[in-house]
Amino acid sequence: MSCEFFSLFGKSVSAVVLMLIVCGCGGPEGPVTVTVKGTVSLDGKPVSSGQIIFNDVVGTEKAYAGVIKNGVFSFPSTVGQKKVSINSPQEVAGSSTIVGGIPGDPVSAENPAPQILESIPPKYNDQTELTADVTTSGDNTFPFELTSE
Repeated sequence: MSCEFFSLFGKSVSAVVLMLIVCGCGGPEGPVTVTVKGTVSLDGKPVSSGQIIFNDVVGTEKAYAGVIKNGVFSFPSTVGQKKVSINSPQEVAGSSTIVGGIPGDPVSAENPAPQILESIPPKYNDQTELTADVTTSGDNTFPFELTSE
């Protein structure tokens, strides 16, 4: 075969590769997601701030998470059965943790850091019992009414 054939073949391959880059491969940009939303309360009061995570029960998809603000959340998630974890670390009033030790450190004996503890019981996060069935139809609104006990 002549060098001319390879030269023409090489140009056409380059053109095809360029078209694929410009036009894309035609597939979706990832899994289909829907908006999940809802409320989170603890002992009847809205959770002021925190994070909510929807994990795939099967464990084959990535987790999706959102912020809880004033008891309300909204974020995208894939469809299917989800295991739900809720966290809300809060500052403990009147307490502090001393770290460091050199005067002038951002956190030292003269400037202790506030102590922050998880305000949501483990049965809703580390040992969660919560689930949600996310569907392509319906409004996917989930009220989570948690209790301290």
